[in-house]
Amino acid sequence: MRYRNNVTKTDRRIPVISDPGELNIPWRTLQTIIAGRSLIDTFELNIDNLDEAYKFLDSYGVQNSEDGEKLLNTALEYVENVLLKDTRLGLPEKTIGLTLPELMLEASAGSKSAISEWSCVLLKVCHAVAHAQWTRDEDAQNAALIKIKARLKPFIIESQEGIWIGDDGCRIPIVEYNVKARKKFFRVVTKLLLKEGNLSARIYDHIGVRFVTNDIFSAILLIKFLRSRHIFMYANVLPQKSKNSMAEFHQIEALFAEFSTPIQHTVMGESEGISSASKNPYSSKEYKMIKIIERILVTTSSGRKVFSPCEFQILTKQTYESLSKKQANHAAYEKRQIKGVKNRLFDGTSLLGGP
Repeated sequence: MRYRNNVTKTDRRIPVISDPGELNIPWRTLQTIIAGRSLIDTFELNIDNLDEAYKFLDSYGVQNSEDGEKLLNTALEYVENVLLKDTRLGLPEKTIGLTLPELMLEASAGSKSAISEWSCVLLKVCHAVAHAQWTRDEDAQNAALIKIKARLKPFIIESQEGIWIGDDGCRIPIVEYNVKARKKFFRVVTKLLLKEGNLSARIYDHIGVRFVTNDIFSAILLIKFLRSRHIFMYANVLPQKSKNSMAEFHQIEALFAEFSTPIQHTVMGESEGISSASKNPYSSKEYKMIKIIERILVTTSSGRKVFSPCEFQILTKQTYESLSKKQANHAAYEKRQIKGVKNRLFDGTSLLGGP
């Protein structure tokens, strides 16, 4: 339905507001709406009473106490078992006993008390948990996992020499490969809490395939093989989400220009000097790899057609061993991420009193 003024002259009407406090929305809240500021970096709900809190939750989509309680309990578990693990920090008992609407009132109080600050932190985590929980599509992820395993299976060759990927036309030695089935839920929450912008940002590595090759040369051959045998569908690759920190493209072209029959050559270690910088602030500087994100079109068990993302990750043996020796592994990566979450959630508070 469309409404339109029939007035043809200049419209000289002015807004009518009955009270100065009628639209008392904090400017920092408007920054979240129109200036690109994340809600995680500012949390001014401006909730004056429980009735307003319930209206907020209803509009958010949490329309019953059972959903709200589940959301809050999951957030409490994340804070206590992930965020505060190995620290001297602890949630006040009073905060733990509050309901979601009560937390909203405490967070809107404008005080710098521990109860108010912890209420803010908990609500931010609840927000991340909601997006992690209700954007998951396990049916689609299961279908994508089945499909990617079926694509790979005919080409994985195990022999006394080790693991290969290939067929009669081409075989490439693989140091190691694995298929990761679904990212752990709290890892998704952590990732969302680190996102600069909207928490509904898509997580692309719920399903992942990692290949470790002998060298960069073999890594590029592997990518060519994956493309030529349709193990990934390059038409559905997301170029803006894929990345290459292994080598510059012109260096890769130059490397291959040296060989007329590349399958007959090994370049063990010779190409490891070429690299480019990683753009992920939480990654080790030595984590040189190629990441390809494909949105796999699947049919779920309920018959839906849907695109579900899968991450292909290729790294070399030298990088893999270097990471293991220097302990720049996934555990250390996760630790850096948790530190980033703490710094963000506790920014501007007096809560960072522990290590």
